[in-house]
Amino acid sequence: FIRNRCPRPGQTVRIDLSNDCFVIDALTPEEFRYVTRHVVEQQLVGGGEGPLFWLTPKGWEYLSGLGIGGGIRGRCFVAMAFRHSLERAFKDGIVAAVEKDCGLTAVRMLELEHNDKICDRIIVEIRRSQFVIADFTFQRGGVYFEAGFAAALGKPVIWTCNACHFHRLHFDTRQFNHIKWEKPEDLRSQLAARIRGTIPGARLTEAP
Repeated sequence: FIRNRCPRPGQTVRIDLSNDCFVIDALTPEEFRYVTRHVVEQQLVGGGEGPLFWLTPKGWEYLSGLGIGGGIRGRCFVAMAFRHSLERAFKDGIVAAVEKDCGLTAVRMLELEHNDKICDRIIVEIRRSQFVIADFTFQRGGVYFEAGFAAALGKPVIWTCNACHFHRLHFDTRQFNHIKWEKPEDLRSQLAARIRGTIPGARLTEAP
């Protein structure tokens, strides 16, 4: 939460215990105060005597090892419509960009074996991921939910949409910088560039 409010070292954020406690799922200001005392004692966060807080050098170092929003470094959750017409976009576009071009791991629920309630498993997988790719082609409501949940956790969300469906994007999310793609190869090149520019740990690899 502090990292998202203070993108540069040395910046401070004013925290209102009564109004901001819900951003970390604390039910009361007392619960939030308990958490803030802990991270201050761990020397990850400075402040605590007043309303101003900031990340310490140790805090910046800790976050650099996790990536913004935490999760398993290099793990990407893919939210998209399960349509046959999007299979090439997933395999030749998204997976190729994430795994072959950037050296990371792409995870989609369709390929995961599990014995859980699907909604619970989705939440677990988003929490485990470092970032999320959300493709809004076909306007699936689940994709909006998954992208919103990831954003609420402070995880980076990369927004994509096929050019033919772009005009149907909901006004609440249209202002985000979507990758507008036409072919899987186009999606791959744009997505790889976006990942390298925004996701810690991504690297340039040799394309096949």
